[in-house]
Amino acid sequence: MKPLIDMKKILVPTDFSENAGNALNYAIELAKKENAEIILLHVYHPTLVAPYLDVMPDVDAIMEEERWLNKLRSLQTKIEHAGEIESSIVARLDLAVDGIVSEAEDRNVDLIVMGTRGVNGLKEIFLGSNTARVAERAHCPVIAVPEGASYQHLKKIAYACNYRQIDIEAIQKLVEMARPLNAQVNILHVYNPDSTHAKEEMERFIREAEKQLIYENLSYELIEGEDIEERLEQYLETEAADLLVLSTHERNLRDKLFGNSITQKLVYHSKVPVMAFHYKKEEAVPIV
Repeated sequence: MKPLIDMKKILVPTDFSENAGNALNYAIELAKKENAEIILLHVYHPTLVAPYLDVMPDVDAIMEEERWLNKLRSLQTKIEHAGEIESSIVARLDLAVDGIVSEAEDRNVDLIVMGTRGVNGLKEIFLGSNTARVAERAHCPVIAVPEGASYQHLKKIAYACNYRQIDIEAIQKLVEMARPLNAQVNILHVYNPDSTHAKEEMERFIREAEKQLIYENLSYELIEGEDIEERLEQYLETEAADLLVLSTHERNLRDKLFGNSITQKLVYHSKVPVMAFHYKKEEAVPIV
């Protein structure tokens, strides 16, 4: 049977920054473990524009693309020196997030690995994060690699669940990634201290999960706390996981303006790589 997540193509967007280089290092090590191909992508805006024209002249467009391809070729040598990893390069004229999401769909990639840099306060509100936006729009999993984080052999993977059927489907995919690494997958749920049925709800989820999941290195844990982001950060600070995995969906305009996204917050603040699985909001059916 074909795995639910067949880790064969990893897309690594780069803006040639230190953070992007760090994410590439992470992707290289992951590709070695998963025997995957790396597609190195740079999405750019035109810098050579003819006056009064909305598009670049053909010659300038070719020169611009070749300039970025040359920079990508230089980065590609890092992949070649790392071992027998198949790789390719793409320079795409587009808006950053649109280009990354479209390239991932066009090439049917299995995973996107991106670097991210934490921001705080008003910067978080107004600056935003391309990595967080890609995580909420991409139809494949996205790993956000924090500034300064290095690849650690994935021995412990934590999945934060909310007792939905989509959680079991995401864990199934995660197991296929964890199996060749023989990694422990710990399924977490952060519950409100006022809850009187936390244990029963977890037990009900475990019964349903065990009907569909076959993996010996699965464990379950309840974490008490009112602030999900804060409790997950505290959990990670105990070195309880090498990778935190969340499910996320593309929110509507009202949610984007007035709501909070745990995924975006953790992408900003986590010191451990965060992996996001995408789903449609209507697929978030609770397990009863």
